[in-house]
Amino acid sequence: MTRAVRPETVTKRVLICDDEPEIRALYRVAFESEGFDVDEAVDGIDGIEKARELQPDLVVLDLAMPRCDGLAALPRIRQAAPKTRVIIVTAYSTVEALSTGRRLGAMACFQKERFVPHIPSVWDRMGNSAA
Repeated sequence: MTRAVRPETVTKRVLICDDEPEIRALYRVAFESEGFDVDEAVDGIDGIEKARELQPDLVVLDLAMPRCDGLAALPRIRQAAPKTRVIIVTAYSTVEALSTGRRLGAMACFQKERFVPHIPSVWDRMGNSAA
């Protein structure tokens, strides 16, 4: 499988919003190996604040988090950073939750254990340009 050539001058920034440090570390390594600059948020409130501040190209958003879950944070992230794309990644997926996430503006939804292999294709799904 060949991957699209990515311009080295384009800075791609991802914000990983997950309450599990091990998951954030796993995603960080995978995204950094794909050339992304990576920032982290520990819950939905932190994710909203960092999305507003950083205006990342992409937010990887967990659903089940303390203080503010992913479905509550999603519309606020979209408002704070309108050009930012959001991907929902969850261990507790239900059809209803994922459908709600898509309706609220998530570009894709993945189960946590199936997400890492998709990271190389994220840039391509975003149209090879900053959102």
